[in-house]
Amino acid sequence: MFVDVTILDKQSLRIRGKNSSFVIDPGVEISKVAADAVLLLKDSKNDQGILRVTDYRVIIKGAGEYEVAGVRILVTKSDENFLYSLNVDNVGVLTARTSGLSKTQEAGDYNILILNVDCEFKETMVTGFSPSAVLLYGEKSEGALKMLGKKASKSQKFSMSADKLPAEMQVIILS
Repeated sequence: MFVDVTILDKQSLRIRGKNSSFVIDPGVEISKVAADAVLLLKDSKNDQGILRVTDYRVIIKGAGEYEVAGVRILVTKSDENFLYSLNVDNVGVLTARTSGLSKTQEAGDYNILILNVDCEFKETMVTGFSPSAVLLYGEKSEGALKMLGKKASKSQKFSMSADKLPAEMQVIILS
């Protein structure tokens, strides 16, 4: 069982597990894509990209606890941003905008940390989570990579399974 993370455009992602699929911040430029749920990282009135997503059962844009397609989702709000904690096929995933993460004391163990780097990045945004993989995307992702001081690979897609977690943290730029 793998968790696949695919970039759809510069601000949109799809997270897919064995029986679940989520689209994060769909943009109006993406190709039509099916998902069980749409997750919005920012409290915004401009959500026209949702029209590009088919077959979804729910749009999540508020704090709370949810369960969609067997995946438990915990959403916390930080200013105008939402932080999503998901457990997809026994892989812990946290996805957020760095502007939301910078204003919270959120911490915990996550296998995959997915960050839309939309503000000044600090290394402490990652270290409190002990991730196996950090996936960066967004307009300031290259700057974040320099702050982490790690080598990174660039890819459109990243896959990981709970039984094959890397021993050392990997950094991937989604582009």
